[in-house]
Amino acid sequence: MKRRVEVKLPYSLYVKAEEECRRSGLSLTQLIAKALEFYLEGTVETKDERAEGLDILLGEVRRLSGEVRELRALIRDLAEELSEVKLYLSAAKPVAKPHTTLTAPLEELPSYFRDNPWLDILRRRGEWPGP
Repeated sequence: MKRRVEVKLPYSLYVKAEEECRRSGLSLTQLIAKALEFYLEGTVETKDERAEGLDILLGEVRRLSGEVRELRALIRDLAEELSEVKLYLSAAKPVAKPHTTLTAPLEELPSYFRDNPWLDILRRRGEWPGP
């Protein structure tokens, strides 16, 4: 059963309630009923509880901000080291291995050696591929 109840509010609170009604699409009655339900169920936080929660969040933000700074510094250091490694590798000269040539004529080799493309691949094994 619904009863009609008159409530006196400060005008500034009434204006805020009207703005919220326009934003949410609720009627003033629905908004006040919802606010009272939240308040009576204890789901509305007090200012002190909100401030405490904000302090916790602020501490986390500060901690994460410090970690981000550390990670950025680490990335900078790693980029410098990578540049040094690239410079070192580009300056390094490949050591040429002497190519061994077959001394025996192909006719004397077993048949599986003749026209075998893997022999060239194995011959080049360990050579510097170059940039």
